[in-house]
Amino acid sequence: MGLTEEQQAVVEDTSQLLAVQAFAGTGKTTTLIAYANHRPRKKILYLAFNRARAEEARGKLPPHARALTLHGLAFRHTGVVFQHKLTGSVKPLQVLSAFDRRPPFSSWPRLVREEKLLLADLAIRAVVAFTYSAHEDLNQIPMPANPFGADQVTLAAQHLWERMIDPNDREVPIHHDGYFKLFQKQHPDLSVDYDLILLDEAQDTNPALLALLLEQAIPCVLVGDTHQNIYSFRGAVNALAAVRKQAKHLALTGAFRFGEAIASVAKCVLETFLGEKRPIRGLGPPGQVSQDLDAELTTAFLFRTNAGLFDQAARLAWKNQGAYFQGGLESYRLGEILDTYRLHAGQHAQIQSPFIRAFPSFQALRDYAQQVDDVELKVRLQVVEHYGRTIPKWIAKIEQLAVLDPAYPIVLSTVHKAKGGEWPQVVLGEDFPETTWNGKPKTASVLANYLALLDPLDPEEARILYVAITRAKNRLVPNRPLRELLNATAN
Repeated sequence: MGLTEEQQAVVEDTSQLLAVQAFAGTGKTTTLIAYANHRPRKKILYLAFNRARAEEARGKLPPHARALTLHGLAFRHTGVVFQHKLTGSVKPLQVLSAFDRRPPFSSWPRLVREEKLLLADLAIRAVVAFTYSAHEDLNQIPMPANPFGADQVTLAAQHLWERMIDPNDREVPIHHDGYFKLFQKQHPDLSVDYDLILLDEAQDTNPALLALLLEQAIPCVLVGDTHQNIYSFRGAVNALAAVRKQAKHLALTGAFRFGEAIASVAKCVLETFLGEKRPIRGLGPPGQVSQDLDAELTTAFLFRTNAGLFDQAARLAWKNQGAYFQGGLESYRLGEILDTYRLHAGQHAQIQSPFIRAFPSFQALRDYAQQVDDVELKVRLQVVEHYGRTIPKWIAKIEQLAVLDPAYPIVLSTVHKAKGGEWPQVVLGEDFPETTWNGKPKTASVLANYLALLDPLDPEEARILYVAITRAKNRLVPNRPLRELLNATAN
């Protein structure tokens, strides 16, 4: 299949800074590969946010193009000296223990354990925010309201960062974004090795990466979908919007993944809640939007929360039906749900997680979740209260029935883990936010007209709904909130 006119326009463009808005399923990676093939004499750097995407591109790109993850780009420069202390994430309990042995300030020993744990968590969050940012100094990071005051949290965060970036301090590990921040602060000149840069999934860029790219003297192409920016909680910013004035802008609107039936549902969400004027066009198989499941199709059940997913997994387990868990069953933290239940049941001695074991009671854990506004932990607490003493039984059954084959015909996933995937049939769970009020879409203009004391649908929630819809190739089974939106906009 040849390129569309939109794709060809991207391939032939010679702008110094090009931003391409590519709707879901429109072949953005294919377009980038064609862009690279069109320039056989250029040394090209293709950047991706995860290893799977980079490896996929590596197998398709021409020899003169190199595919790397962001961390892969930085590792040989600033990461290799930390390989003995690298971690996926730094935990509050690790920081608490390290701070007990070498306090960040003189009054630390006088704090009670729960206070230390909260302060350790706040320090970690401040450091993570710094690594995502374009700031040169951690002092520039605004501190959230907290019981200790901004100065105390800043002191703790600075102490933590200094120990993270000390290769000889084995007590405090460093995460991958830490050494990438060190790389960005060095202001590297990528033109030494490359003639141009291609950034895939540009909507997930953090300010540190964007700052690094914008200071380069070589051409840069940013391709992504503004409306798939669903990682703001990780510090992601929409790079396509951030370069609105500096860049030339093109768009890919024709989706090969699905046909017009599913495209029209995605278009409804984009127009209603996100103000998108360009229509997404379905160029794939016709497809259907229906309340009825087709038992012959591989089906992905997509949920907004882990709690919704756990509920569906329990329903399937009750029928002795297994499922494949997108991203692996371990990523859904069933062990932490079990430990949270043990805390709730007063079975403190059986708790495996050092973090949960640090809390004297279920209420203390609830208070902590509220103080740090940990959404995932809040949802887990709700799951425990809903299922109560039956939780151990359901977890054991779910683990027993879990399938390891990704080709299995039943898939369970949250929307965040489903991003980048596609399935013949997608069923949306009922744990998404309401999209309507009084039979009208929950937009700011509608709610203002009705004088309702309600907030409009959060734009990030609208983007999450759009991502979920566009995972479907042949059949979409909408949930109640989506059906109500379609009815409201049809009228």
